[in-house]
Amino acid sequence: MSAPPEPPPPHRRRPHRAAAPATTASRRRLRSAPDPRGSDDVELEVADTGPSPAPLPLPPPPRTRARDDTGMRRSAAAALLEQLRTSGTGARRRYRNEPPPSAVASEPEPVPMPSDVAPPVAAPIAPPPPTDLPPRRMVDVSWSGVRVSLPWRTGERAPSLALRAAFAMGGYPVDPLGRPLGGPRICADGAPLPPDAVIEPGAYELEVVAAEVRRVDVQVRTDPPLRFQTLVSTAIPIGWVVGGLVRLAALPPGEWAALEGDAPVDGDRLALEVLGGGAELVIGPAR
Repeated sequence: MSAPPEPPPPHRRRPHRAAAPATTASRRRLRSAPDPRGSDDVELEVADTGPSPAPLPLPPPPRTRARDDTGMRRSAAAALLEQLRTSGTGARRRYRNEPPPSAVASEPEPVPMPSDVAPPVAAPIAPPPPTDLPPRRMVDVSWSGVRVSLPWRTGERAPSLALRAAFAMGGYPVDPLGRPLGGPRICADGAPLPPDAVIEPGAYELEVVAAEVRRVDVQVRTDPPLRFQTLVSTAIPIGWVVGGLVRLAALPPGEWAALEGDAPVDGDRLALEVLGGGAELVIGPAR
């Protein structure tokens, strides 16, 4: 018997050679070399093909200028916008919705007015007020060192001016309880004016007549007549006295006045001037 064949020696992989350190002056490539034993193993070896060309230098980065001016940016943007709007010939481009230049009206056409409508007429200008007006006429009244100037009223009588002057100087003279201390009366040159005297522009004095409380017999001309007695102050106007007595006697509404005979008396006159020295007062309709 023949001896069995010896097994082939175990395959040993040839160690790879250490690759030469890479340098900037050489370039390496990998290639395959056949195995002399006929094995399928591939051995890689590195071959040096010579020095490699030096790398080209990179161009420097472009320099950018920091734009810290807002006006320069706006100017550049405006120039770019104008360049986009204009064509090569310099004419401005029209947008899609923009009407052609021929369609734009330079002036609005006038609206025709109907033939039956009259044209507007300017309102007449009022003339300026006259500057040559006569000076305003005034009445000066003085009392206890106080002087007031009041507008003159045509046809005004002395009792009416006395009341106006008294209220212009602070009010009717009364005591702290509201009771009249006296009644005002108009005087001229130191003498009292009669109740029917008509006032003319000029200077007058005001005097106060002392108040007096008198019991008066009142007669009202109604149907049937009404009579009663009451206390009356002689320093207040007779119109104030009649108004209080009308409310006291619950007379029907209407115009009532003190009567002298059958004629009504001016309500601005003092009760002292109406009563005189008597104690009887007649009240009736003013008309």
